[in-house]
Amino acid sequence: MNESDASPDDEEQLRFENELKKLKLIAESGAQIGGITQRQLPPEVESQWLDTIMAFDKAAQEKKMTTVRKVVGDVELPKPENLSDKNLPLVINATLDLFEKRGISLTVLHEEDVSDRELYQFIVDEFLDTEMNDITIAGMVSCFNYEDFHPNHKEDIKWAAREFLEMLSSKSFQMMNSTLASKIECEGNVLSCPNFIEKLKAFTLDKELIIHSIAPELPKIGDDLATLKIRLDYALSVSDSDMHSFVEDIDMELVTEHGFWSISRVLWPGFDLN
Repeated sequence: MNESDASPDDEEQLRFENELKKLKLIAESGAQIGGITQRQLPPEVESQWLDTIMAFDKAAQEKKMTTVRKVVGDVELPKPENLSDKNLPLVINATLDLFEKRGISLTVLHEEDVSDRELYQFIVDEFLDTEMNDITIAGMVSCFNYEDFHPNHKEDIKWAAREFLEMLSSKSFQMMNSTLASKIECEGNVLSCPNFIEKLKAFTLDKELIIHSIAPELPKIGDDLATLKIRLDYALSVSDSDMHSFVEDIDMELVTEHGFWSISRVLWPGFDLN
């Protein structure tokens, strides 16, 4: 039945059934259902959406696992050593197309840092045997990133620094802790993450910071400590005064906490939090 063919009574019955599905999801899995209200979403579309959620929730509760290899049909890929550099991209594209047809997406976020041969070797040696949830729902895609298996420390470090500076400029303090270590050294003082953020709030209260460009150099990376120098082009005003432009070098140190690179030291000329 098309939405346009449905009578008012049919629509109300479907809306009633949708409400029962929502109550079932809330009662059985503690789901929080919000966003689009029931009158904004056609009842037939909402019903299909709820059915998909219920199917996913049921499969997730069963905790059935499988592997990429099984999902794509126990395919036997050519051995990397048997492929020439010329043919390798063609095989990779065909393999990724096969994955997508089976509802699996594999993405390389930083393609410039991963050669075709490295990617294909990873697919053959690791990815095919990766465990995944055994959930079969029409239209659902299971997404994987190469960097989830082989982190790109260089880009992760630059990302953390860039995110911190952009959050500072926009005064988005509520998520800033995602870029910071539990302890941060600034101007010779060691502060807890919440205290450091509070000092940043006070520092920027009467200021407007506009960042024109963030140019990080290649970080120096050790086992659990990294250093990064950034050339920052920005403008700053205080209490509605004229904007003053600066180009300065900022030094940062980052440590690994909970598997992520987090800023643990900031050295910024003129950046006075006292």
